[in-house]
Amino acid sequence: MRSRSIVLICLLAVVAATACGYFAAEMRNFELMHRVPTTSIQDSKEYGVFAGILDATPRELELGDSRWKIEDTWLEHRTEPDRRSPFYTGQTIYSDLVLCVHLTRSQVTPELAPTDISLKDAQVSHVLTSSKNGVYYTEVGNQIPDRITLQSKDRDKEAVIELRKRK
Repeated sequence: MRSRSIVLICLLAVVAATACGYFAAEMRNFELMHRVPTTSIQDSKEYGVFAGILDATPRELELGDSRWKIEDTWLEHRTEPDRRSPFYTGQTIYSDLVLCVHLTRSQVTPELAPTDISLKDAQVSHVLTSSKNGVYYTEVGNQIPDRITLQSKDRDKEAVIELRKRK
């Protein structure tokens, strides 16, 4: 009877450890899918995808009713979760780069309706599609763009931002 209890306890411990390992791998997979590209330079470094800081000029600009401030501009490597086993999720880091631009609206003219923005790569004319927490993203391959264009959502106003890799 006592040996059955020990076997049962050991079996339960193995099942619990297996469930915890699987859950941890699932959480890592979810984390990589939803947090990369990142929302800050610090997060980019923590996830091991940071590729460099870019200097952006000008740092503030007006688009329609709003004044926007560029907080940070950086590059990170494109990455994907890599489920290597049911209990472990790693990440595959590619050489392709993702341009990240953190913008905040610093002033709004109250009599005008607020204007949202999108970003367009001036060289290939494609709109940066993603935004989370004020950070806009686009994949740029292995080419670092020397300029990007901010445009109002209704596309009636544009502002060009020059980019240089910080040394």
